[in-house]
Formats: sequence, structure tokens, C-alpha cells
Amino acid sequence: MNDDGSNSTFFDSMGKAKRESLHPLDAKAVLADLVIKGSIVPTDIKPIWTEYTEPRHESFKNYYGTPFGLLMAATEVFKTHQGVDYQIKAYDGLAKALGL
Repeated sequence: MNDDGSNSTFFDSMGKAKRESLHPLDAKAVLADLVIKGSIVPTDIKPIWTEYTEPRHESFKNYYGTPFGLLMAATEVFKTHQGVDYQIKAYDGLAKALGL
């Protein structure tokens, strides 16, 4: 939150993440780095990539090639894990890697 109690920085970051482009090789590198750092398990890479390139949710289809699209795809996969600790660690790691 900002000093005035608003979340404009968060919303500004998300808006920017929707407009920026993310090269496919950079997206793959981010996912590989997250595995190396222990933020995500290697078996999450393929389902994240599939969700990123072919999103199940209609509202995410316009965000392929953006950091926002990768974050939303990964979030869908992270939700399939039982452990909340894993979900938080994975989301936080990806958000930081994307500069969010």
C-alpha cells in the first residue's frame, strides 16, 4: 500500500504487466530459474507453459506474451497444489522474477 493507504502501485504494476511483452525464451528462462531457486517444482513447468500458451479462461487469452499472462497461467497451476505454503512460495517467487 502507498502512504495514503491506496494500492495504486500494485494496480499500476499489474496494468504494466498486461502491456509489456515477454519473449517466449525469456518466459521459459524465468520458469527454469524458479526451479533452480527451489520456488517451483520442475513438474510445474509443462502445465504452466500449456496454460500460458493455451489458457482455459477466455479472459486470459489476450495476455499470451506478457508477464501478466505468465503470472495468471502459473497461478492456475499453483492452485492445483494442496500445500498453501507451496502456493505462496511459488507465486511470490514468480511475481518477484517478473518484477511485480
